[in-house]
Amino acid sequence: MSDEHTHLDQNLGELTKLVPHPITLQNNSNEQLFASDSVWCANCTIAEPTIIQGINGGKYALWTIEFETVRGARFKIRKRYNDFDELRNKLEKYTGKTELPKFPPRSGLFQDRFDPAFLESRRKSLEYWLSSVVLNPAICCRKEVKEFVLGKKLISEN
Repeated sequence: MSDEHTHLDQNLGELTKLVPHPITLQNNSNEQLFASDSVWCANCTIAEPTIIQGINGGKYALWTIEFETVRGARFKIRKRYNDFDELRNKLEKYTGKTELPKFPPRSGLFQDRFDPAFLESRRKSLEYWLSSVVLNPAICCRKEVKEFVLGKKLISEN
């Protein structure tokens, strides 16, 4: 197979030969976000929650988080409050080195956790807390943060 392609020039009667340009591939997958030990996130926002009706009549809020990387790429993940709380528990061992803001508390016993004002307050608090994690060079590339963002358990750490 020839490396040249035939192309009609502007003068419809003349044919010219074009040599294709080499293709450069770049891996922009989420796995490459943590390739270095520096801040990978430029911005982190949390949208209004989606309320999910469970099988047994229970319901929960699902938060959509959008990350913008320092390279300009954007991606979204979805997490429950319990996922944030689990990450907080895992990161507690590092908070001696870097202080994080106060984590939003669980809803009270008689509090309507689906009240729009409560959800908006929680959204803002979670967004501030998570931004403090992913924008902090001391903890943003830790294994626990990677697992939270990538949504899977990491088998090995390099």
